[in-house]
Parts: sequence; C-alpha cells; structure tokens
Amino acid sequence: MSAPLDLRRSWDVIIIGGRVAGASTALLLARAGVRVLVVERARRGSDTVSTHALMRGGVLQLHRWGVLDRVAATGAPPIRRVTFHYGRDSMPVTLKPYAGVEALYAPRRTDLDALLVGAAEEAGARFGFGLAMTDMARDRAGRVVGAVVRDHLGATWTERAGLVVGADGRSSLVATQVGAPTVVAGGHAAAYVYGYWPAADLDGYHWYYGDGLSAGVIPTNDGLACVFAAGPAAVLAARMRHSRPLDAARELLVRIDCRAHRPHSRRAARAGPILPRPASPIATAAWTGLGAGRGRRVVEGSAVHLRNHRRVPRCRVGGPGRRRRCGVGSRDADRPLPLPGRT
Repeated sequence: MSAPLDLRRSWDVIIIGGRVAGASTALLLARAGVRVLVVERARRGSDTVSTHALMRGGVLQLHRWGVLDRVAATGAPPIRRVTFHYGRDSMPVTLKPYAGVEALYAPRRTDLDALLVGAAEEAGARFGFGLAMTDMARDRAGRVVGAVVRDHLGATWTERAGLVVGADGRSSLVATQVGAPTVVAGGHAAAYVYGYWPAADLDGYHWYYGDGLSAGVIPTNDGLACVFAAGPAAVLAARMRHSRPLDAARELLVRIDCRAHRPHSRRAARAGPILPRPASPIATAAWTGLGAGRGRRVVEGSAVHLRNHRRVPRCRVGGPGRRRRCGVGSRDADRPLPLPGRT
C-alpha cells in the first residue's frame, strides 16, 4: 500500500488494476471530482511485461493530460525517426510535429506507471497497492455494489462503490465475475523474447521484418534499448526447449539480419566489422547482450570481458502459457565491444 488509506468506506468508483489503463482512468475521473479508489496487487513502481514503445496516439494522450513533460523528465529520449528494415532494404521515416506532439517516447513501465499514479493521486484518487480483489460485492438482487479485497496478510474486507471498473488486463477477474461477453477473439498469437542492452546513440525506433519473424529496437531510459524478437509461439517454444532465452533470441535475430551472425573464429570477432557500414542495432544487441557466469560477463566468440557492472538488465520471454526471466548482458560505458561483420 502506497500510504495509510482511509479504506472501508464508500466510493463513487472502484478501479481494479492500477497500471496504465487503471491509473489514467483514475486520473481523469478524479479530475472530474469523482471519488476513486484503485486496487492494485503489485507494489508501486514495479515493472511488468511490456515493450513500451509509445506511438503518436499514446503520446498525444499524455500531452492532453498534461503529463508529457513528466515523461520527458524521466530521461526517456525523444524519438523523431523510425526506420523500417525489410531484409537488406531500410526505409527511414522522420516524424513530423502534429497536434502538439513533436516526438515519440518509450519510457520504462517503472517510470510511466509511477508518474501516472502520481498525477492521479494529485487529482485526489486513492491507491491501494498490495491489495487483490477476490470477489465482487453484490446486493440481494445480484447487482454489483463493490469489491472484496485482500491484503498481503490475508485480511479481507469489502469496499463499496456504485461502479466497479475492470482494468486488470488479460484474464480479467472482473470480466469473469460479471460474465462479460467476448466481443473480439484473436485466432493467432506470437511469442516474444526481449531484454535491455546499452544503446545510448540509437537514432530512433528500428523495426525489422523477416520470413515469419520480426524484431525491434526501442530506445528507453538510462541509455538502454529494449530489443525484442518475435515469431510464432511454436517456433520460440522449440528454440527455448533446448536453449537459453538469450541464445534463442540471437538465433532469431540472425535469421532477420545476417549482421548479427556469429563469426567463424574468435580472431574474426576481435577484428570487428569487416565492412565499412556499421553493424545494425539488432546485430549490436545480439552480441553485446551475451554472457555467462556472475560478476563477469564473457561475450561468446570474443576475448572481451566486461567488468565494473552498474546494471544487469533482465530478459523476459512472453507468450501463451510461458514467461521466464534471465540475467543478460551489462553496461560498460568505458569500453565498447567489437562486433562481428557480415558473413
């Protein structure tokens, strides 16, 4: 729980879920004078599985809500260029200012969620972190009149409101409890593996498209970029069955961009790029993100050792029925890594 709250009272609206959807809804309702309680089971400022690249529509909403300056203040770099890669062909697109949006942003969810919560609290919304909804509260006629919540100690009680909003994401308990109908159902799904790598000089979003695969590089906070590879769930499941998440990610990146290919010898790796053009962003990520052991990371195919780590980012694998975490890479601002050339 973020602060001592005056709970066990009547509210106008209770929102289940305090991430981007729940916090922004609370922000707008509170600014309209509505008494709002947000119930969020995670802790304040915690991370969540997300690629977090905002497009113009999302940035426009943050601008309208008056919180875009806060997003920029987190250190997320402004994105004014998007490059689409199709095999060996690249198509850069420069963002034109429109409707008050001069750049895109991709803040970490630890920053975006927290600043939306802060803005909502300033407007008068109350947040209960570490609380989970267990059931809907109903009157004798069966009408929903609130939510039954439980804290981390196991204590349960009822919060009452005239309206309960479900912002609890996929597999929503609110939707299940009220029997909400399925309006649109997707028949296909992709799986993703992603992590964070140093990329302070990246010039914008980079999207890659290959044969049944895709990838992206997204500049975010702290001089890092979120790098993901995506493909059919069955393909990633097969790779993950016998490989580490990082190895599976590198294999997919190689299939999309041959500049991420492993050189044939350690001498070739130490030699650096064999072509005058620089390695692509996903090639850079595929190599600087590899590592093994603790306290010291070794790049496979290279004699370079990384020391003096200030951060060990995390890699996550998301997809139907599968989610894993693993330690990946690290930053060494004092010495760049050599990258393999094109094969």
